[in-house]
Amino acid sequence: MKNYDITTIKKAIKGSAGLYTQIAKKLGCEWHTAKTYVNMHEETKEMFDNEEQKILDLAENKLIENINDNDNTAIIFYLKTKGKQRGYIEKQEIQHSGEFKIKPITGITFNE
Repeated sequence: MKNYDITTIKKAIKGSAGLYTQIAKKLGCEWHTAKTYVNMHEETKEMFDNEEQKILDLAENKLIENINDNDNTAIIFYLKTKGKQRGYIEKQEIQHSGEFKIKPITGITFNE
C-alpha cells in the first residue's frame, strides 16, 4: 500500500463530490484504500464531509428548481419527506418508547 501525505489526500478530496471512488481514481488506488486515508486525519474527514454536503446542497437546489417549475413528482417527493410533520405521509409511523410485556403461552404442544 502506498503512503499518501495529507496534502495529496486533500487534493484528491477536492472536487470528489464525497465519493471514495473519485478520490481513489485521483490517488491511483482502490476505494477502500482511499477511505482509509481520508479517515486517518480529522482534517481530511471534515473536508470529505464538506464535499458530500456540497453535493447534497446541489441536489436540494435542483429539487427546489423542479418544484418551482411545477414538477408534480418533485412536489410529492418533497411533501412525503419534508412534509411528514404536516401529515403528508402514505402510511402510519408508530414510535414506541415503553417496554413490551410478553407473557409466555403455556400448554401448547407441537407434533413432529
